[in-house]
Order: sequence, then C-alpha cells, then structure tokens
Amino acid sequence: MRRDPAEATAVDYGPVENVTVTVRGATFAREAVTDAQGRYQVPNLPTGEVTVSVVPPAGFDMHYLERELELRDLRACSEMDFTISQTGSAWGMVVDASGRPVAGVGVEAVAAELAGFDPPPFQHPARTDDRGVFEFEDLPPGRYVFGVNLTKRPGARQGGEPLFLPGTAVAREATVIEVKQGDREDIGVLRLTDR
Repeated sequence: MRRDPAEATAVDYGPVENVTVTVRGATFAREAVTDAQGRYQVPNLPTGEVTVSVVPPAGFDMHYLERELELRDLRACSEMDFTISQTGSAWGMVVDASGRPVAGVGVEAVAAELAGFDPPPFQHPARTDDRGVFEFEDLPPGRYVFGVNLTKRPGARQGGEPLFLPGTAVAREATVIEVKQGDREDIGVLRLTDR
C-alpha cells in the first residue's frame, strides 16, 4: 500500500516480493520468503498455537506485522494476509529566536500542496526532545512542509498562527521536502520567531 500525504485513502500497489515470513510455535520456527505474487507457503506445521510475523524490506512500515493463529488439523490449510506500506522518515530541530533548542514543541507534517489551507491532521505531531530534535519515523513518500500549528483539529482551539520551516508564516515560502521510500531526510532547523 502507498498513501499520498494529500489524499485520504491509500492505493494498493499489489504484491511485494522478498518479504520474510516467520512462523513460530512452542518448539519450532520456520521461515518462508514471498514470491513475485506476494505469496508464501510454510508446509508441514504441527497443530497448536503459532505466531506469524512479517519482516518487510527497508522502506516499509514495521507496525502491526505479527498475528496469532491456531492450527487445528495437520491436513488443513490456513491463510493469513498482511498489508505493508511504503515509508520514509524525516527529522529536524526546533530552536528559538536566539538559536537555543526548544523542547516539547509539536511539529506537524503536511502535504506540500495543502500548506496554508488548514488541512486535517495527517498523523500525530512529532514532539521535540530536550535537544529540540524531532523525528517522523513512518511518513509515506511524498512532498511535505513542516512546522507548528499547520492543521485544523476538529473540536480543538487553534494554538496560534502557523509557522512553516524554516521560520515563516507564509505557506508559499515554506521549505518543501521530498521524502522518498526508505530514506531518512534531514529537513534542517525550524526557527521560532518572537511574536
């Protein structure tokens, strides 16, 4: 699956080859690798509780890829499908007007074409740590702008004027960052202004 940051729904790009699938039971572990059609097969498993986990290649989301299954009959087959999504990451730093790191700031990522239009949140903001550093670990590939107060949350009061990276209130002056599958982009420094 791939989700464009400007769209509400994901697009299914079909099967993924070379994904490792592991089936573990109380006394065994077996692996298989998906073929060109995204299929895998792990034959001759004993009955009982097993855990099926998927390890996708770099550049894919690593969440929710493990499930439990009970095998009840040695002659039966079971089917388990997984969906993986393409991802990249981006990180940066927030500093105050004097250049000192700022902790606890919620930084948002917005599709570049939606900047300045109060879009709904695409995902939760990334919070800066005590060094002023933030990171988005699983962004779908696409073009983004980053900043604070960029989205409109239903039922929430707006926290102030939008501020886009590198430190402008004007959306068209925001730095646009291309996040590619599997990449970790350094987006630079967002300078908070004194207003």
